[in-house]
Amino acid sequence: VRYNVEPLKEATSGKSLYVVALPCAWLRDLGNSIGIDALEVRKSPRARDCRCSPYVALSKTSGEVMVPLDNYDLYGLHTVLLSVVEICDMKNPEDWTPMGTPCFVRVAYPDNPNAPLSHQFGRLGQDVVDVAEVKELRAEMEREEALRAEAVELQTQLQTALAAASAELEELRRSAARNEAARQEAVGLQRQLESALGATVAETEALRSELRCSRSAHAAATDALEFLREAAAASSIELAELRAELARERASQGTGNVSAPAADELRE
Repeated sequence: VRYNVEPLKEATSGKSLYVVALPCAWLRDLGNSIGIDALEVRKSPRARDCRCSPYVALSKTSGEVMVPLDNYDLYGLHTVLLSVVEICDMKNPEDWTPMGTPCFVRVAYPDNPNAPLSHQFGRLGQDVVDVAEVKELRAEMEREEALRAEAVELQTQLQTALAAASAELEELRRSAARNEAARQEAVGLQRQLESALGATVAETEALRSELRCSRSAHAAATDALEFLREAAAASSIELAELRAELARERASQGTGNVSAPAADELRE
């Protein structure tokens, strides 16, 4: 019988693996005694008592091993279950972990020459029961395989969804980084605007102060102009009086000559 055990070797690297042969009839008898089916009995440590072969270590370099079968109390046709088990401590009777999917093999043992004919026919009937049980076990294994395939499909879908979620999370992180950069830029612009506003306020205050000074100077200039206007008006009145006096003086003298003091005063 050839059975590919390479996937098991890869999945159980570093563990102690063995190949054993388990007659289905013995598994069925043990299962009936403890109330479970033969396929479940294979997973129980008590299945160690149902071996019809030695523990054959799984080769580390080859995918093929030879499993010799013992014919102790086995006669005629039998269905034998080949299974890979992990055993770390041979002295521990509870150390028994089946791995992977078992393989069913039909084995022809010699008939017991000392058994009566009725016993041999009974063995043939038992073989029919074994075939039915093998079919049931195979159906159970197919169901387990379907469940395993469904679990693999669900795992694949979960991994795909996880990858999509990871990509979306990464995109969200990049978007958050861009938003943070934009926020930092906005904060920088706000600070620049606040600084420019402060400078504008200071400049406005300086212009207001300068305007107040200009208004004060304008008021002073207006007052000076008003004073000059008043002084000019007074000078005009005084000039008119002098001209009138000069005319009277000319009239009193009867000549067109003007005295030197009067002419000097008129020039001034």
